[in-house]
Amino acid sequence: MCAANRLIEGGFDTGFEGESLIGALDELAKEATPCGFVYGAGFEDRAELLELVARRWTLFGNPPAVVRSVKDPVRLAELCAALNIPHPKISARMPSDRRHWLVKSAGGSGGSHVAPAGAFRAEGEKNYFQRIAPGEPVSILFLGDGAKVRVIGLSRQWAAPAPGEPFRFGGSLRPAGLSPGLETGLRRAAELITAACGLRSLNSIDFLVEGSEYTLIDVNPRPGATLDIFEDRDGSLFRAHMDSCRGRLPRRPLEFAGLRPIQQRRGIDVGWTIANPTAGPGYFLTGDAASVVDPLSSHGILKAVMSGMKAAHHSAAVLRRGVSPEAAANSYHDWLARWFIGPLSSRRALSRYWPVAWVMIGNGEHFGVKSRGVPLQFVLPDF
Repeated sequence: MCAANRLIEGGFDTGFEGESLIGALDELAKEATPCGFVYGAGFEDRAELLELVARRWTLFGNPPAVVRSVKDPVRLAELCAALNIPHPKISARMPSDRRHWLVKSAGGSGGSHVAPAGAFRAEGEKNYFQRIAPGEPVSILFLGDGAKVRVIGLSRQWAAPAPGEPFRFGGSLRPAGLSPGLETGLRRAAELITAACGLRSLNSIDFLVEGSEYTLIDVNPRPGATLDIFEDRDGSLFRAHMDSCRGRLPRRPLEFAGLRPIQQRRGIDVGWTIANPTAGPGYFLTGDAASVVDPLSSHGILKAVMSGMKAAHHSAAVLRRGVSPEAAANSYHDWLARWFIGPLSSRRALSRYWPVAWVMIGNGEHFGVKSRGVPLQFVLPDF
């Protein structure tokens, strides 16, 4: 809970301006003298705002110049080449073969700015193209003092696609379940990047891993979303963030035995079920009546709406265009089954790394999870 807050004018798409930000901070500073300013995501593509803040208060994070450097895709690509760190090819122009490329916004965060090459981008955005790399997303969270690092931990991530945002961040969990050799490689990459860029405070680096190989995708020079699955109630990680900004790293690795209960334990059945068939002469099953999926897939409401629309479309085809009820039922069931199998395959891939049946958020007996919802206890299906 915060002691005070102020609403800053600006839209979600465009962000806020420096004048609005400084005005809100000035109002907050009248109530209590701040020791400094801690920033998170959203400043990577507008380091000039950090410069405005730094003129008034102490920045507890990386300096604006460092943020600019690591979020410049050309500089990062050149740095990775110099350090012999695998990194995808990039291009300032649309590649001729769009199938193997993505378009990104320099300084973007959260995955919402990533799309297949050729997707529309508003004029004025700092776009670039990055070749698609194989593997599954893994992130490393670490503290830096400008030269050395103290690794906090590694985690896996997944996407929660939305219309026009196929790579939107969906959640993360720990441990990452990597082999010792691969984990050593990711740690070494974080050490090299930190020493070369002078990273301070909490940072994270995103990778794609496949087998024993990895590819560095992005550097996040600020506390990231995975902070929530490592922080404890005592605030030891936040204190370490503040200390590392002053050049002091923890002498020993931080320990996170588990998240403590903050409410009564509750459970969610996330077994994956689908009716067979989901349609027949005279009926179509929609929403949860047709199939039930893991709430972490973030598809529940969308599936309910889309299945209703699809059922209405097929009903109209039978009643108005003379399509046979059997053909309409088969077409609907095939469509729904494909939607069901797609995210299920992704969850099966995750289950290879975490064979345990219970995943606790209330007490963290195994590992923490962050998703787009209220933290609850849930069960991974036994595939």
